[in-house]
Amino acid sequence: MLTNFVQPVFAIGTDSNNPSTGRYVKQLKSRNGRIVWDGNHVIPYVIDKTLDPTMLRFIQPAQLHQTGTDTPIPIQTIRECDLLKNGDNMQLEQIRKLHGQGMSNRKIAGELNLSPATVGKRLKGMDVDENG
Repeated sequence: MLTNFVQPVFAIGTDSNNPSTGRYVKQLKSRNGRIVWDGNHVIPYVIDKTLDPTMLRFIQPAQLHQTGTDTPIPIQTIRECDLLKNGDNMQLEQIRKLHGQGMSNRKIAGELNLSPATVGKRLKGMDVDENG
């Protein structure tokens, strides 16, 4: 893997509560040291284009309302599962709705860009009879 040749690896995820501008940063790998920004401590950001519409800035939510002060705000963290919870719930509701309409797992999977096995697992987790 290429990640074996780099020191730290980070990923940017989308906040399901605010998919248009909400993002978060998560540390995936640390070669020499501990992982600080893991799934329990991701850093939330909002994409801002107010200064220059051609440039994106990542701003922490607390900094959005900060005006004219140079005092640094401590980094705020949040659990990754809290940012993804609504997206998963919306997907589960879509699966339940389509299943209730009589669609097969394969058709539901095609509609939602999931695998049929994933749809089956989600239905099983909701205690819904997969066969109808």
